[in-house]
Amino acid sequence: MVPTLFASALVSCPSCEAGRLARAEFFDPQIFGWLAVAAIPIVLIVGVVALVWRRAPLAAAGIMLGTGLGGFVDGILLHQLLQWHNMFSTKVAPNDLVSMKLNMIGDGVFHVLTWLSTAGGIALLWRAVKAREPVLATRTLVGSLAIGWGAFNLLEGLADHQIMSIHHVHPGAGEAAWDVAFLLSGVVLIAGGYLVVRREGREHGFTTPAHAPG
Repeated sequence: MVPTLFASALVSCPSCEAGRLARAEFFDPQIFGWLAVAAIPIVLIVGVVALVWRRAPLAAAGIMLGTGLGGFVDGILLHQLLQWHNMFSTKVAPNDLVSMKLNMIGDGVFHVLTWLSTAGGIALLWRAVKAREPVLATRTLVGSLAIGWGAFNLLEGLADHQIMSIHHVHPGAGEAAWDVAFLLSGVVLIAGGYLVVRREGREHGFTTPAHAPG
């Protein structure tokens, strides 16, 4: 367990000193282990996107972009606006200024990953649109966005809430129910998104091979 530093260490500028101490704690190997496992969902989704890209570039771009946007919804809504949890809030309870800042750093790293996912999705979308014979369809894009968002919720929920328990959706009463609901939201988004893409038909969906733009 990462040691908790006492408020007595905070001297002239409590916030400045707390930030320095939190950054020092951030380099604890245990923290890096948590972050490494937390990054696995993004890595898995990138692998899926690479496979889908060969057959359906627009869908691949949508999945990547949906992953990033879904992560931003999580971070902005649950971490910041509602403040239900932070990145490490189960392992390092934000009960003092140093622990709060350590969790803020974790949230920052989380947002870096979601930003990179979003930027990657935009880059793939640009390549798909700029292809010589682009296969463009609104429902394919919308459905694949839902698939990406759902994949993020499902995999992030399994890794962070279930396997490592570094945080939960809404700690306290009904904690397990909130975590299960988050996982189910991922399943519903994936299933719904896939059905939308399938309705687009063989011409624009996952079922027709399409040469990815070079």
